[in-house]
Amino acid sequence: MPSKRLLPTALAAAACAVAVLIPGMSSASAAAVDHDECVESANHYCIAPHVAATGDQCPGTQYFPANDAYGVPMHWTYSNDTVACVRVDYSYDISIRSQKSCQYWFYVPAGHATAPVVFGYWTRPWSIKHTVRLDENAHEGWTHVFDAAEVFDIQFQDNNGTNAGAIGWGDGSRYGWSVWC
Repeated sequence: MPSKRLLPTALAAAACAVAVLIPGMSSASAAAVDHDECVESANHYCIAPHVAATGDQCPGTQYFPANDAYGVPMHWTYSNDTVACVRVDYSYDISIRSQKSCQYWFYVPAGHATAPVVFGYWTRPWSIKHTVRLDENAHEGWTHVFDAAEVFDIQFQDNNGTNAGAIGWGDGSRYGWSVWC
């Protein structure tokens, strides 16, 4: 057992270590740090992407499979200015919607993710669309994007207003969206 003089110092050091895990994230949800795969629990949900080519204006292959620099399976597409050729949708089971606010973390692949992404997300009860922009070039791994309640759909397309760079996303629910409620 530590001496009584050392105990306050040890407790203060432990509190500081927990406080710097991730700003805005509880210590219970700190497991979704960096490049670890998403694992569901009672208050943690992992949402997989559904990818579709969107138009006749876009011949040929529009998105490509790869692994990021950490071996994480992913897909990517080129930024496409104003023409939408790829839509990535994250709809999920209504049973995991929460009336309380949740933290939404997106997996940004390390490599093939160098462009801005504009996410649209919809909330109940009136199907209100919200948007948030993320510059993938400035991030990698799990990245906190927004907090919201009653989100039922998240999506993005490749028509992000620029022809520079690539948009990347993790493949499957282990590297899609990590939602902490």
